[in-house]
Amino acid sequence: IPAAAGIVVEVVILDVVIAVIVEIVVAVVIIGMVAAIVLISIVATLEIIGMVAVAVVAAVVVIALVVVGKV
Repeated sequence: IPAAAGIVVEVVILDVVIAVIVEIVVAVVIIGMVAAIVLISIVATLEIIGMVAVAVVAAVVVIALVVVGKV
């Protein structure tokens, strides 16, 4: 009977350890996904800002050329 009890205890401990490891892995994966999403959104924002900046610069250049052309 003591041997069986020992086995049960070992199995329970193993279960707990495995559960903890799984939790940690899941947490790391979730954190990784969140980080990836944040990075992607930052990059997207920078790209949008870059595109807007290029558009603004282009518009300014065109306006400047028109003004210079009129002068």
